Amino acid sequence: QFKDKPVYRRWLLDALPAVGTPVILKFIKEKFLAGELTNPEFIQALVVALQMVTADLETIQLTASLAMHKKMDTIPALREVVMLGYGSMIAKYCVAVPTCPAEVLKPIQDIAAEAISKNDIPQITLALKVLGNAGHPASLKTIMKLLPGLRTADNSLPLRVQVDAILALRNIAKKEHKLVQPVALQLVLDRALHPEVRMVACIVLFESKPSV
Repeated sequence: QFKDKPVYRRWLLDALPAVGTPVILKFIKEKFLAGELTNPEFIQALVVALQMVTADLETIQLTASLAMHKKMDTIPALREVVMLGYGSMIAKYCVAVPTCPAEVLKPIQDIAAEAISKNDIPQITLALKVLGNAGHPASLKTIMKLLPGLRTADNSLPLRVQVDAILALRNIAKKEHKLVQPVALQLVLDRALHPEVRMVACIVLFESKPSV
């Protein structure tokens, strides 16, 4: 009854996401898909809701289903916001549940695999950012395929993608030092690589807290 009254509408959109429950996340999703929220309203409400909601398998699934919805394909900027939120939700969940299963990554792993097979640079870049936000060790295999100078790497990828691939290791490095250290060190020591690539690899190496 208040949706046509700007003052009340703005107040509700400010207040509801702060409730921080899956019900509110579902409400925002349904209202957006029904066309009852503008893009700015949706982004504002969603960002706050994702920050406030408790990360669990239900909220991860909700966020993933929203990110994969066909409506998002028509609005790339919104899709990126939701996808990054999905990655952050996984990261929050894995902090609370250290044994978080690799299955939570499946939607983005599928997107990454398809993007790599098609050499779809924008989708590869987005997938790397989401995997970087999530910081789940299970994403290491996918990221490795995009690292420069390594056996499984595609060296034809643009420099920006190579850098994004290395940066996607940062959050993994903070949790799984020994998994990332040899990879980062190999990149740092490879003089054939672009200086920016080696510099970013050095940052990741320090994130992995190497012994000195």
